[in-house]
Amino acid sequence: RRRAPRAAASAASAAVFVGCHLLLPGERARATYRAPGFLAMAASLAAMTSAVYYATHSLYAVWLAHGVPVAAWLLLLGGAERVQ
Repeated sequence: RRRAPRAAASAASAAVFVGCHLLLPGERARATYRAPGFLAMAASLAAMTSAVYYATHSLYAVWLAHGVPVAAWLLLLGGAERVQ
């Protein structure tokens, strides 16, 4: 019984998460954030963070699950150059 509300909440959260990336400012950033591949990765990250939250009930765990891949992309994989 609780799966339907969780699934709906996760889907709504993922939609908001991905949608927020469409609103980020900056011409170079906008081109990156609106790319279909980036949006697919953002949706995957949103699904993962939802799963982490439901498994741990900890926003700290969600923060790490989001922050570590984003930091790796920005610092190690050239993401900073794409959005600045």
